[in-house]
Amino acid sequence: MNTFLNARAQEIVGGGLMVIIMAGLPDGIFMSQAGVGMYYELLGSCLVDMAKLGEISEEKVNSFNLPLYYSSSTEIEEIIKVNENFSIEIMHSLSHQIWQTSKKSNIEVSVSGGRAVFQGLLEEHFASEVVEKIFEHFAKKLCDNFSIFDGAAHEHIDHFILLKRNVN
Repeated sequence: MNTFLNARAQEIVGGGLMVIIMAGLPDGIFMSQAGVGMYYELLGSCLVDMAKLGEISEEKVNSFNLPLYYSSSTEIEEIIKVNENFSIEIMHSLSHQIWQTSKKSNIEVSVSGGRAVFQGLLEEHFASEVVEKIFEHFAKKLCDNFSIFDGAAHEHIDHFILLKRNVN
Protein backbone atom coordinates (compact mmCIF):
# COMPACT_ATOMS: atom_id res chain seq x y z
CA MET A 1 0.00 0.00 0.00
CA ASN A 2 2.87 2.34 0.78
CA THR A 3 4.36 1.79 -2.69
CA PHE A 4 0.94 2.47 -4.23
CA LEU A 5 0.56 5.71 -2.25
CA ASN A 6 4.07 6.86 -3.19
CA ALA A 7 3.38 6.24 -6.89
CA ARG A 8 0.08 8.13 -6.74
CA ALA A 9 1.79 10.99 -4.88
CA GLN A 10 4.01 11.48 -7.95
CA GLU A 11 0.93 11.70 -10.18
CA ILE A 12 -1.40 13.88 -8.09
CA VAL A 13 -0.80 17.59 -7.53
CA GLY A 14 -0.87 19.08 -4.04
CA GLY A 15 -4.49 19.47 -2.94
CA GLY A 16 -5.67 16.90 -5.50
CA LEU A 17 -8.11 14.18 -4.47
CA MET A 18 -8.04 10.43 -4.89
CA VAL A 19 -10.75 7.87 -4.11
CA ILE A 20 -9.86 4.33 -3.09
CA ILE A 21 -12.42 1.59 -2.63
CA MET A 22 -10.95 -1.63 -1.32
CA ALA A 23 -12.20 -4.82 0.27
CA GLY A 24 -11.41 -5.20 3.93
CA LEU A 25 -12.34 -6.59 7.30
CA PRO A 26 -14.12 -5.00 10.24
CA ASP A 27 -11.81 -3.83 13.03
CA GLY A 28 -11.02 -6.67 15.42
CA ILE A 29 -11.95 -9.48 13.01
CA PHE A 30 -9.21 -11.79 11.78
CA MET A 31 -9.23 -13.22 8.26
CA SER A 32 -9.78 -16.72 9.69
CA GLN A 33 -12.99 -15.51 11.39
CA ALA A 34 -14.43 -13.98 8.26
CA GLY A 35 -16.36 -15.81 5.57
CA VAL A 36 -13.84 -14.66 2.98
CA GLY A 37 -11.00 -16.28 4.94
CA MET A 38 -12.91 -19.54 5.26
CA TYR A 39 -13.62 -19.40 1.53
CA TYR A 40 -9.90 -19.18 0.73
CA GLU A 41 -9.12 -21.98 3.20
CA LEU A 42 -11.63 -24.25 1.42
CA LEU A 43 -10.15 -23.39 -1.96
CA GLY A 44 -6.70 -24.24 -0.62
CA SER A 45 -7.93 -27.52 0.83
CA CYS A 46 -9.32 -28.42 -2.62
CA LEU A 47 -5.85 -28.04 -4.08
CA VAL A 48 -4.37 -30.23 -1.33
CA ASP A 49 -7.06 -32.88 -1.93
CA MET A 50 -6.35 -32.89 -5.65
CA ALA A 51 -2.62 -33.28 -5.01
CA LYS A 52 -3.34 -36.29 -2.78
CA LEU A 53 -5.40 -37.77 -5.62
CA GLY A 54 -2.50 -37.18 -8.02
CA GLU A 55 -4.48 -34.76 -10.20
CA ILE A 56 -2.01 -31.93 -9.59
CA SER A 57 1.51 -32.02 -8.20
CA GLU A 58 2.13 -31.45 -4.52
CA GLU A 59 5.07 -29.24 -5.45
CA LYS A 60 2.76 -26.99 -7.49
CA VAL A 61 0.32 -26.75 -4.56
CA ASN A 62 3.11 -25.90 -2.12
CA SER A 63 4.44 -23.17 -4.38
CA PHE A 64 1.02 -21.61 -5.07
CA ASN A 65 0.36 -18.35 -3.29
CA LEU A 66 -2.56 -15.94 -3.43
CA PRO A 67 -1.12 -12.67 -2.13
CA LEU A 68 -4.36 -11.42 -0.61
CA TYR A 69 -4.69 -9.29 2.47
CA TYR A 70 -7.83 -7.65 3.76
CA SER A 71 -7.09 -4.64 5.96
CA SER A 72 -9.13 -3.11 8.74
CA SER A 73 -9.84 0.62 8.67
CA THR A 74 -7.43 1.09 11.59
CA GLU A 75 -4.60 -0.53 9.60
CA ILE A 76 -5.34 1.60 6.54
CA GLU A 77 -5.40 4.81 8.59
CA GLU A 78 -2.01 3.98 10.11
CA ILE A 79 -0.45 3.26 6.70
CA ILE A 80 -1.74 6.54 5.27
CA LYS A 81 -0.53 8.55 8.28
CA VAL A 82 2.94 6.98 8.17
CA ASN A 83 3.18 7.59 4.41
CA GLU A 84 2.62 11.36 4.90
CA ASN A 85 1.80 12.04 1.23
CA PHE A 86 -1.96 12.16 1.78
CA SER A 87 -4.47 13.15 4.42
CA ILE A 88 -7.74 11.33 4.94
CA GLU A 89 -10.69 13.55 4.07
CA ILE A 90 -13.36 10.85 4.39
CA MET A 91 -13.13 7.22 5.36
CA HIS A 92 -16.16 4.96 5.68
CA SER A 93 -16.48 1.22 5.98
CA LEU A 94 -19.39 0.10 3.86
CA SER A 95 -20.72 -3.25 4.97
CA HIS A 96 -23.03 -5.64 3.21
CA GLN A 97 -23.98 -9.28 3.58
CA ILE A 98 -22.03 -11.66 1.38
CA TRP A 99 -24.52 -14.52 1.41
CA GLN A 100 -27.89 -14.69 -0.26
CA THR A 101 -30.86 -16.57 1.17
CA SER A 102 -30.47 -19.96 -0.48
CA LYS A 103 -27.50 -22.28 -0.03
CA LYS A 104 -27.60 -23.28 -3.71
CA SER A 105 -27.40 -19.68 -4.96
CA ASN A 106 -24.61 -18.91 -2.46
CA ILE A 107 -22.55 -21.80 -3.79
CA GLU A 108 -23.17 -20.87 -7.43
CA VAL A 109 -22.27 -17.22 -6.82
CA SER A 110 -19.22 -18.17 -4.74
CA VAL A 111 -17.83 -20.57 -7.33
CA SER A 112 -18.47 -18.27 -10.29
CA GLY A 113 -16.96 -15.33 -8.38
CA GLY A 114 -13.89 -17.39 -7.53
CA ARG A 115 -13.60 -18.47 -11.14
CA ALA A 116 -13.79 -14.86 -12.35
CA VAL A 117 -11.04 -13.76 -9.98
CA PHE A 118 -8.70 -16.75 -9.87
CA GLN A 119 -9.12 -18.71 -13.11
CA GLY A 120 -6.23 -16.97 -14.87
CA LEU A 121 -3.88 -17.45 -11.92
CA LEU A 122 -4.86 -21.10 -11.56
CA GLU A 123 -4.45 -21.78 -15.29
CA GLU A 124 -1.04 -20.14 -15.31
CA HIS A 125 0.19 -22.07 -12.27
CA PHE A 126 -1.50 -25.47 -12.63
CA ALA A 127 -2.39 -25.66 -16.37
CA SER A 128 -5.73 -24.86 -17.93
CA GLU A 129 -6.86 -28.48 -18.26
CA VAL A 130 -7.20 -28.95 -14.46
CA VAL A 131 -8.95 -25.67 -13.65
CA GLU A 132 -12.42 -27.05 -14.39
CA LYS A 133 -11.74 -29.95 -12.00
CA ILE A 134 -10.57 -27.51 -9.33
CA PHE A 135 -13.82 -25.55 -9.49
CA GLU A 136 -15.95 -28.71 -9.62
CA HIS A 137 -14.17 -29.98 -6.50
CA PHE A 138 -14.53 -26.55 -4.89
CA ALA A 139 -18.29 -26.46 -5.55
CA LYS A 140 -18.69 -29.90 -3.95
CA LYS A 141 -16.51 -28.92 -0.99
CA LEU A 142 -18.51 -25.72 -0.47
CA CYS A 143 -21.74 -27.70 -0.55
CA ASP A 144 -20.45 -30.32 1.90
CA ASN A 145 -18.95 -27.76 4.29
CA PHE A 146 -21.30 -24.81 3.98
CA SER A 147 -22.13 -24.94 7.69
CA ILE A 148 -18.64 -23.63 8.57
CA PHE A 149 -19.86 -20.22 7.45
CA ASP A 150 -22.59 -20.21 10.11
CA GLY A 151 -20.23 -18.80 12.74
CA ALA A 152 -18.31 -16.53 10.38
CA ALA A 153 -18.33 -12.78 10.35
CA HIS A 154 -20.62 -12.46 7.32
CA GLU A 155 -20.23 -8.79 6.72
CA HIS A 156 -18.17 -7.94 3.72
CA ILE A 157 -16.47 -4.60 4.18
CA ASP A 158 -15.52 -2.21 1.43
CA HIS A 159 -13.45 0.71 2.63
CA PHE A 160 -14.30 4.00 0.93
CA ILE A 161 -11.36 6.38 1.33
CA LEU A 162 -11.14 9.93 0.01
CA LEU A 163 -7.56 11.16 0.20
CA LYS A 164 -6.18 14.63 -0.36
CA ARG A 165 -2.62 15.03 -1.61
CA ASN A 166 -0.57 16.95 0.93
CA VAL A 167 1.24 20.03 -0.33
CA ASN A 168 4.96 19.55 0.25
